Amino acid sequence: MSRDEPVDLAKEEPQDAELRDFLKRFRLDQPTRVHEIAERSAQAAAEAAPERGPARSRGGIQPLVDWHDYPPNITFDPTGRCNVVCEMCDFHRVRSDKGWKLRQMPELSPEVLRARLAEKIPMRTVTFSGGGAEFFLNKRWPELIDAARSQTRDIVVLTNGTTLNEKTRHQIVEKQIESIRVSFHGARAETAMEIMRGSRFEDVKRNLAELVRLREARALPYPRLHISFVGMRKNIDEFPDFVALAAELGADSVTLSSMMERDAEGMEHTRGQSLVGDPERLRRNWRAGSQIARERGVRLLSNDPYQNLLEGKEQSAGMEDDEPHAPVTPGKTKLCLFPFDKPFVGLNGSVGLCCSSTGRNVEMGNADLASFRAVWHGENYSSLRRSLITGEHLPDFCAQCPRAPNVHPKTMEIHAALLHARTTGRAAGLWIALRNARHRRRYVAELAALNIPRVGIRSVARAVLMRGLRHFGLAG
Repeated sequence: MSRDEPVDLAKEEPQDAELRDFLKRFRLDQPTRVHEIAERSAQAAAEAAPERGPARSRGGIQPLVDWHDYPPNITFDPTGRCNVVCEMCDFHRVRSDKGWKLRQMPELSPEVLRARLAEKIPMRTVTFSGGGAEFFLNKRWPELIDAARSQTRDIVVLTNGTTLNEKTRHQIVEKQIESIRVSFHGARAETAMEIMRGSRFEDVKRNLAELVRLREARALPYPRLHISFVGMRKNIDEFPDFVALAAELGADSVTLSSMMERDAEGMEHTRGQSLVGDPERLRRNWRAGSQIARERGVRLLSNDPYQNLLEGKEQSAGMEDDEPHAPVTPGKTKLCLFPFDKPFVGLNGSVGLCCSSTGRNVEMGNADLASFRAVWHGENYSSLRRSLITGEHLPDFCAQCPRAPNVHPKTMEIHAALLHARTTGRAAGLWIALRNARHRRRYVAELAALNIPRVGIRSVARAVLMRGLRHFGLAG
């Protein structure tokens, strides 16, 4: 399909008909209360920001570049300390006489976290995760949870499972941490402890099983237990048995994560471990694991680039000339929502673009030197959002990213616009998506090929409607 080819309404899908109906109402063909509220809400937003004005808000991509509100998710690095050395992790490593070991870094204090959250940032989720970091080694972690609780109920903690002793397990339940995500990479003790040197296989198994038993004894829905298994050549044949083990431990889900080979010094052992070059072996073990997951009631997930290989999609629609996760090519951009959705705040206050940017001099600002509002709406974030949406002047770090798939710029624009409207409740994002209605078929096809869920038009309309109702005092 060419860039400007209109949608053939005679062949439209149900989603296209739904969008067309919405478009008609927003063009006043069928005036409705929904339209009236959305229109007045957009006008109120324009009056609150007169430097943009109504025309600028509706035309162009400026509302997506500005991203009026705060991100719905923020990740904080809780500590630079870790008690294991993982094969796939190169964070905080230093050379010693005995080989590579972890550099011991500072810790995040509750006082600093409260200062960073002093702006009362509205958000859905606070995640505590950092490269080369074990959250529960921070002795003041309960106070970090309390500080985050002032902003949200949904708190996620990443751990390697070795530190979940009896006292910690009881504190996790008492603090009502919603989600515990554990790195665990083998069904056999030898494999798991080779990949995570310093861990004890049986101890981790006992810690996880006891945490689930404690949750069930108190008849609580939390914490949900999610396990991440990084698939590589040395452990992928254990994946079916690992799914069975996760079910035995009481896990809610297992994610088969992609192995990223690294060229950094000290990471030479990762070369050749990715399964991108052996998709049949990956699929065979995934199918066997999926069967066990269905029988045992465990949710099975994966992420890119393995996800496309598991679906048998070596290439994606509209990407005939390049691999989906290859460096970006002319006329394409990267489908990445990190600059719109989830900043990473390091120990020193540096705001990173994503987990891959940690320690790689890709800094968007500093939350300790300026307000988070100033960083989030600063030039670094704004210019990157603009580049991702247009596909122009994309930084090399993003252009070379192996995790983000390549898509047409209009696909990125529509996806970001719908996410903006659903997240903020502002009509501007909905207007941008509607203005690009003729590109929706490409948007649907590319996201379907990548197995990425679309942002539903109903959820967008509901968000805009509710914001309008609250604006006029008609809803709480």
